[in-house]
Amino acid sequence: MTRPGGPSALRTAALAGLVGAAASAAAAQAPILGPDAAACRPGSTETALLVVVDGFKHRDGLVRAEVYPPNDEDFLKLDHRLKAEGKFFRRVEVAPPRSGPAKICVRLPEPGDYAVVAVHTTNVATHRRKFNFREDGVGFVNNPRLGMSQPRAERVTVAARRGVNEEVVILNYLRGLAMRPIPGAATRTAERR
Repeated sequence: MTRPGGPSALRTAALAGLVGAAASAAAAQAPILGPDAAACRPGSTETALLVVVDGFKHRDGLVRAEVYPPNDEDFLKLDHRLKAEGKFFRRVEVAPPRSGPAKICVRLPEPGDYAVVAVHTTNVATHRRKFNFREDGVGFVNNPRLGMSQPRAERVTVAARRGVNEEVVILNYLRGLAMRPIPGAATRTAERR
């Protein structure tokens, strides 16, 4: 029988600490993904957003980070309409990594406010045309609690400064009658940071 605080308990605690440190180091070394990756590397002088997407239900399909103007009129508006109106929009799409968070770099035109969403789609053939709420995951910066409607732009806006701005986004999937994170997703992300 093991006494609380005895040698065996101390070894177990030490081992748990080492495993946690190794997981944290692995996440820190996870590759930066996307065509804008150079803008998020150390020494870059560009303004960029490093969107750390976590809480994956599975690793199929694609994950994308999208950056919009920070107002309700333009937030989640079709990209071709935003571009036709001369407004900033940027989408970076990658395959989810086999484990850990997806670190997606998005180059920004300048410091300022931007609304940010991450989407995990399973059906690659229709991924840009239609969000399948039964299969796909979605998350926003500041990780607001979601129901069955999109949040207001002001709740999912980040103030980007010159340089690399890191933001964590936890994906939400349909659970019951609402979009919710997979249990434990936020805890796992906090441990990796």
